[in-house]
Amino acid sequence: MENDYVELIQAIKKGEKGYLKEIYNKYRKPFLEWSAASYQFPEHEAKDIYQQVILIFYENIIEGKIERIRSNIRTYLFGIGKMLIRQEYRKGTRFTQIENETGEIIPEYEEMVEGHRLELTEKEKVMKMAIKSLGDTCRNILTLYYYHRFTTESVMNRLGYKNTDVVKSQKVRCMKSLKKIIETNFDKDLR
Repeated sequence: MENDYVELIQAIKKGEKGYLKEIYNKYRKPFLEWSAASYQFPEHEAKDIYQQVILIFYENIIEGKIERIRSNIRTYLFGIGKMLIRQEYRKGTRFTQIENETGEIIPEYEEMVEGHRLELTEKEKVMKMAIKSLGDTCRNILTLYYYHRFTTESVMNRLGYKNTDVVKSQKVRCMKSLKKIIETNFDKDLR
């Protein structure tokens, strides 16, 4: 199946649902594991996201948006999943930073989602500027905690700290620095 995507796509387009079910079952567990490991995404939410991923994949085939897949199906599905997970995080957070493919934090970006530019509120713009004013260490820690919702242990492992107590104290210092930057430079903008 992995090597014959054109035939697979044509079969799904013709209504042969068995292939879609096979794809669903084959990549479900790896997707749930990946979303938990990469994004600390709760399993119940990841299951919902995976349903959306399969639906988007199916709709793209039926609507003729996919004639052939240049990567492999797993990469294609996980790419859709990554976009959906990031959309979910953006809904629940004021932070606007993301990681690139190598895991480095990108301090500034403009992202297009489904052809629409994301518009930031005034408070989000102030927060973005304040975070940009932080040093790399604080920016990384706060982004992992509040944007990606990493646990303390995950932050420790990701950034190479010796124990969680160091991470917690660093986070407290970073929050104090962030508040001071906002109060000093941007406080009037938040009112």
